[in-house]
Amino acid sequence: MYIREKIRKLLNFKKWSVYKLSKESGLAQSTLSDILTGKNKNPNLETLTKIADALDVSIDRLTGESISCLIEDRLEELDMKLEELAKQAGVTLSYINQLENRIPTQNDYDLIIRIAKVLKVHPGPLRAALARQEPPTYDGSIQSVEEDFFEDGANSDSEEPEGKKNKTIKIKPIIDSLDRAGDLQDEDINEIAQQVEFLINLKRKKKEDS
Repeated sequence: MYIREKIRKLLNFKKWSVYKLSKESGLAQSTLSDILTGKNKNPNLETLTKIADALDVSIDRLTGESISCLIEDRLEELDMKLEELAKQAGVTLSYINQLENRIPTQNDYDLIIRIAKVLKVHPGPLRAALARQEPPTYDGSIQSVEEDFFEDGANSDSEEPEGKKNKTIKIKPIIDSLDRAGDLQDEDINEIAQQVEFLINLKRKKKEDS
């Protein structure tokens, strides 16, 4: 489902007009119209953030990468009802409906594997979406946004000036926390890396705006 369809669905749910969304988001109606008509299929991060904030949802909800969106889209492909998914996965309907609002635990990751099996999809993307709902952890040190996600590259002994060393995403700790079943594939790892970079840009943008 395209971003414009996600936005329209949310507008219908809230019974908002484009004018209302324009007023709440601070975006011009022409900007919103370009998105909703498909003229602008890839709105920038700033625009998406304003729309998401106005609609009181995550950006993942607009891009279709939230846990709820992934499940809903797959159910449509399978022509399966939510009730049937809950029954076959051995979970309650209310549990699935509240997934997007949960702070995940180990049990949630285990249940996601069961849900993915019923949906006949790899659990990696679902677990990654769930992991993005985890609150940030604090280890007692104060770091910048970049330091939270990056570390100096292996060539730290090179002659590059300090501050200009190669940097690589610290994927290993993230993978370890997500790969509960030990079955992540290369494509899952690449997706996680992209999501981390996305979050870095989003945090940096919010920091600049504050």
